[in-house]
Amino acid sequence: MEFPRLAQFIYSLCGSLLPGGDVRVYRGGEPLLKYFCGCSDEENDVPVNGKELYLGYSVTKLMTVVCALRACEDGLLNLNAPLSEYMPEFAHMRVKDARGNAELPLKTPILVRHLLTMSAGFGADMAFAQGRDTLSAVRALAKQPLLCEPGTHWIYGVCHDVLGAVLECVYGIRLREIFAKLLYAPLGLSNTRFLSEIRDISEIAPLYKAKNGTYERVALDYTYAPSPAYDSGGAGIVTCAEDYSRFLDALASGKLLRPETLRILRADCLSPDMRRDFNWPQCRGYSFGLGLRVPPKPADNETHARARAAGGDLLPDGAAVRDCGWGGAAGAYTLIDFETRTSLCFFAHVLGADETLLHLGIRDAFYADMRSK
Repeated sequence: MEFPRLAQFIYSLCGSLLPGGDVRVYRGGEPLLKYFCGCSDEENDVPVNGKELYLGYSVTKLMTVVCALRACEDGLLNLNAPLSEYMPEFAHMRVKDARGNAELPLKTPILVRHLLTMSAGFGADMAFAQGRDTLSAVRALAKQPLLCEPGTHWIYGVCHDVLGAVLECVYGIRLREIFAKLLYAPLGLSNTRFLSEIRDISEIAPLYKAKNGTYERVALDYTYAPSPAYDSGGAGIVTCAEDYSRFLDALASGKLLRPETLRILRADCLSPDMRRDFNWPQCRGYSFGLGLRVPPKPADNETHARARAAGGDLLPDGAAVRDCGWGGAAGAYTLIDFETRTSLCFFAHVLGADETLLHLGIRDAFYADMRSK
């Protein structure tokens, strides 16, 4: 199956918005598209070869969520249990008042579910992790006040890092070992690991940063590998397009989670108040499930109406969005269409690129090609 519009869109970005890019489309274990273009190292005129290792940033989250849901299927974890049941340090959390000054006792406890839905009240500051391993860092985080009561606001922060520590508690091994056991080994992901595990940074593709409509080369970012012992469940993996495509394909094909668990994964979990927080332009028309964007509830017209007022949330033919997925800070974008069991992943390596142009452009080109088959 060819995807000419998708390939052309990626090609149009190379040399302008991005130095290079790599897109894969899979269905049922079979690659429908493998297309890459541009340069991975523009200064040395090194073309993209499809084997580059990228900082995955937030596409890590879906891997952490899948491992957590596997723990639920195995009876090791309960989404509706208090976080303190697995990490007692969180039993007496406090929250900042409305002015962000005084610290007050929580009215409701943090539930495990709140970690997956980004509604636990944690911010994004990674200072708590400096020089610590995953468990000791997250235990230190328990001494800091939350930004809001759990379950009341969607806040993009370190929830999935905390979830990674919970998994270490329930499995009794490090997060990197959990990923290896549940994901890498069964799926043959031989080029994926945490940045904290990598000693030779020359293995990783050069990193760029958007600047004035183009990009410039920058040093490798260690924000989510603050120590060699810290595995960030929210943004820590280094991977390649082929490995992550295999992961998405296994998820889309129902090989990683039971059907009932997949329904939970992609269910709309946001209340109307929380949807007002979920206002990123590249996610207009979507809601949020367990670590990924999802279509809103069918009966919920508020999300669609708000999105249309902001410039439109629908596909070019007027159909409502139906895909799930997420992205990463350096240009990664993922899409799963569970109806057709088709998945897409795109990788680039540019911090701060225009995600609205990139993500919606890839999505629209993908569906335009799908409709033409």
